[in-house]
Amino acid sequence: MLNPSKFKTSLVTLLFFTSITLEAKEVDLIPYEKVSDDFYVLLADGYGSNVGIKVTNDGLIIVDTMLAKSNQSLMATIESISEKPAKLVVNTHDHMDHTGNNKSFIELGAAKHTHGEMSNNDLNIVTTNVASHSSNDLLVYFPDSNVLMMGDSFTNNWYPTFWAGGLAGQTVIIDKALELANKDTTVVPGHGFITNTEGLKRYKENATNWVNRIMELHHQGLSTEDIAKDEALNNLLKRFANGVRPVKDLKRMMEHFINKTIEVELKLSTK
Repeated sequence: MLNPSKFKTSLVTLLFFTSITLEAKEVDLIPYEKVSDDFYVLLADGYGSNVGIKVTNDGLIIVDTMLAKSNQSLMATIESISEKPAKLVVNTHDHMDHTGNNKSFIELGAAKHTHGEMSNNDLNIVTTNVASHSSNDLLVYFPDSNVLMMGDSFTNNWYPTFWAGGLAGQTVIIDKALELANKDTTVVPGHGFITNTEGLKRYKENATNWVNRIMELHHQGLSTEDIAKDEALNNLLKRFANGVRPVKDLKRMMEHFINKTIEVELKLSTK
């Protein structure tokens, strides 16, 4: 027969070590790439936006801060890269998947860049403000690291979402990006994989052709459903996400993007 006192002791011991094990469970680190001697990019699929980490002599510059739910993984990953404190937070725009942990860095002493254009020789950082994906998109370029953070004005695992500036805004911000960058620049999209200026140029061409084809068919009087069946448009669609980010209902998604594109272009054409 089991001794009650021994059973109680064993149970307490088991619960104690189970508690210790749970507390010691490691936080998942976010995959990242070191793209220059002093610059890291966190590849944040599932965590929110991609994140840029610039290591300076007196602290870190953080570009975009993911979703709030990614806090523990984000902080742990940054600590694994550098023990230096964050000194400045810059957001490419104000959507929650890019700003979710601003508060945490500010509470730790980081300053927050006031949205707008800036050329700071001390930080060696250039920002340019254009309306494209949002009304306040920001390009963030680090000349000495030769890294350009694009935010959602450029995403290469999804489809064009230039809902604030339309194709015109998309074209302006990409042209500004190409003025800042060179053939060796590391170009970081808001979501997706790291690329270069050639990847950015291809995206611009595809986005331009995408909008022009949709609007051409719309002005011919075709319905959204018929536009979505267009062979040329479907071939263009494959040049964007291309299976990197699978969609459960491709037909519904495509019709949504067609409607949104038409809505934005017509709205902007009347201004």
